[in-house]
Amino acid sequence: MKCSLVHLSSTIPEMCGKLSHQRTLMSLEDMGKQAYQKANWNDFKGAIEILNKAIKKFPKDARLYNNRSYCYCKLKEYNKSLEDANIMINLFPNYTKSYYRKGEALVGLNKLSEAENCFKKVLALDSSCDEARGQLLDVQLKLLCMDDRYSRREAEKALKLSDYNRKEAEHILSTSNSSFGYTEPDIYYSDEEIMEEACVVYNKLKGDIVGDPYRNPSNPFHCASIWVGNVTKCITEDVLKPIFSKYGKVKNIVVQHQHYCAFVNYFEPSMASKAMKLFPPEGKFVKDTNIVIRYPDSAIKNNLCLKKNGIKHT
Repeated sequence: MKCSLVHLSSTIPEMCGKLSHQRTLMSLEDMGKQAYQKANWNDFKGAIEILNKAIKKFPKDARLYNNRSYCYCKLKEYNKSLEDANIMINLFPNYTKSYYRKGEALVGLNKLSEAENCFKKVLALDSSCDEARGQLLDVQLKLLCMDDRYSRREAEKALKLSDYNRKEAEHILSTSNSSFGYTEPDIYYSDEEIMEEACVVYNKLKGDIVGDPYRNPSNPFHCASIWVGNVTKCITEDVLKPIFSKYGKVKNIVVQHQHYCAFVNYFEPSMASKAMKLFPPEGKFVKDTNIVIRYPDSAIKNNLCLKKNGIKHT
């Protein structure tokens, strides 16, 4: 679906045999063409004047309101654009462009949460509308990056992890030990550096400890998070919290059903260590699945970043 101006002649129905109906259709077509041309020449005021006359004659034509709303938006008269969008929603509730225009106007009025809902509605009606998808992503990024809380890069990564669910993305971003890793500052570390750090960790392990450092109760990464695997849709934050609160005070829990996992974030690394020590190594059957735990994949990289930036573990 294209969300720019609608050319009336491209969607005019076949004319009936009656001469009066032919004249009516031609009149609507002519007015639509004139307004369309003026808008294409960026004469939005001129286009609106023609559309005002057309709407008086044909008050039930959705395309006229769509085009006028578009022109008002281009003139930054967002309240008027919003009025036309609301008229369209009331008169033509299944007309996809109604919600798109409302979303555009709301963005102009800086009512971003309401705009987000409008673009979601467009995609619910027409999942192939790439323009609405782009607008939705832009609005979500603005909401997440408001007041410089997060960088655009962080927000994009969190949105991707959450399958573009903004509230879940915000939950992920609010955690200091979330799945996409340490975010302060933006420094790239090569795989070789990370593997070198991993070797150091392995070498520091005591001789009597054999196995995977990601499951080591001594917590060689000083990580305050636990990764939980085999998480089905029956497993929610409310289900996980009493299980993992036994090991320490939980800061928050991020459930990612699309990746069949969750992240339990504690206030202290010692709490994650306790969970790793006391949680059954073979896993624990909860609801309809056997959940297992380990430290997150990002644990080595987080530990390396902290060291590189002179931050000592407490």
